[in-house]
Amino acid sequence: MSTRKPTPPLAGADLARSVRRGSLAVVACQATGHVMSVLILSALLRLLGPEPFGLVGMVLPLVLFGRIFTTGGLYVAGVQQPELAVAEASALFWINQLVGIVTSLGVAALAPVAAWLNGRPELVPLGIALAGTLWATTWGVQHQVMLERELRLGWVALVRVVGQAIGGAAAVAMAWYGWGAWALVLEQYVEWGLIAAGYWWLHPWWPGRPRRGANVLHLIRFGGNYAISGVLFWIAANADKVLIGVLLGERALGLYGQAYGIAMKPVSALSTPLTGVMLPALSRARGDRATYLTLLTTFWRLIALVCFPLGIGLSLTAPEAIELLGSTRWGDAGTLLAVFALLIVVHLFINVIGSVLSSIGRSGRLAVQAAALAAAVLAALAATALWPGRTLLAFASAYTAAYLLAFLPYLGACLIAVEMPWRDFLKAVRRPLLAVAVMAAVVAALRWLVPGLAEMHAAVRLGILATSGAVVYLALVWRELHWIATHLRGPSAVAAS
Repeated sequence: MSTRKPTPPLAGADLARSVRRGSLAVVACQATGHVMSVLILSALLRLLGPEPFGLVGMVLPLVLFGRIFTTGGLYVAGVQQPELAVAEASALFWINQLVGIVTSLGVAALAPVAAWLNGRPELVPLGIALAGTLWATTWGVQHQVMLERELRLGWVALVRVVGQAIGGAAAVAMAWYGWGAWALVLEQYVEWGLIAAGYWWLHPWWPGRPRRGANVLHLIRFGGNYAISGVLFWIAANADKVLIGVLLGERALGLYGQAYGIAMKPVSALSTPLTGVMLPALSRARGDRATYLTLLTTFWRLIALVCFPLGIGLSLTAPEAIELLGSTRWGDAGTLLAVFALLIVVHLFINVIGSVLSSIGRSGRLAVQAAALAAAVLAALAATALWPGRTLLAFASAYTAAYLLAFLPYLGACLIAVEMPWRDFLKAVRRPLLAVAVMAAVVAALRWLVPGLAEMHAAVRLGILATSGAVVYLALVWRELHWIATHLRGPSAVAAS
């Protein structure tokens, strides 16, 4: 029996106030969490080396595939609903549990296939253990849905950061004691278990018993379309890792996977909280076109303001970043990181477009767009795999080029769906785009102008280049920062600006 009913969604002034308060809390939590995750990753890279990451990377695509169903479609379907009855919430909880158990068993059954494809028998127990994390991801999903529907976004972000911190600390401790790849498995269980416990504590709602009368077919249909798009994104995101693991081995996959992972770390660090704000906020505002477009424009400007300098800046300083994070053992990944960092410029836009389309109930369109993106990536990878001189750099370049070329039509289809003109989007991102071009020119020039820069320690080189680039960029986007700050402070500040 439920002891607490899901709270009705907020609207009007309460919506704007909750979005502002939640956004500020999310930014604070994620800034802390990102610094912490970089420190944890650096420790694990040094303690473990490429091989354990490569072993986990051979199984991880299967786990991520299963996670599409456990944390994707039904979660989004629940958040974007205008209203969610108690019976519907209970039904979704039990369906999520069933999906978690089935996907865990399915991925565990496929672990021997992964071991056979890669010629590594030790992948069988590793794959079975990682498969169990899929069920763990479902324990707190419905409670997260209700917290986000109430726009208690700061608390959701805080729980996630605490779970990541303790899970990462456990992994570092086990890596220190020689657990190898199993330290990375333990990290997943600790993180997801603590996140679920935190959500239950914040929203102590207990689901009722499963009943046939709950009308959730429309939610399942919506979630199904969203899951299809998730499968297609999974294919686009993991086909290269599967090919490299089979064709080039675990060390190559370890280098490639971690270069990609480091590039995607700021994207994932921003994507989860940002979609956590965007989906409920835009869903609640879908009945008011002016409010909806104002919110969407603010999100576009914020994404551009952050992603453009992160992507271009990391690409220009990739050798220093790799050397500083993972020592000289990971030096070969520097060139790969320089290529993958360019994905940051567009990847967060691509990720949040799913939330934009879901907020207007267009999960079917999202599936179509995902199919087009996956086709472009697969074509590029197939051409690279068939090329006799295939290398890690060739795979990285093909993958990145496919995403960059597919981005504009992908974004254009979204703008058509929400009836936003291109000129409004370009106006929103114009200043960050111009500022990052100047920043890139300054950083590139410093490599030629600073005497003896190449002989300096990686930390010194990175400090000089990153600090100079940041100062230039922040000076050029000061007005944008002021604009974002006024919107976060509230309507009176916006009017004054």
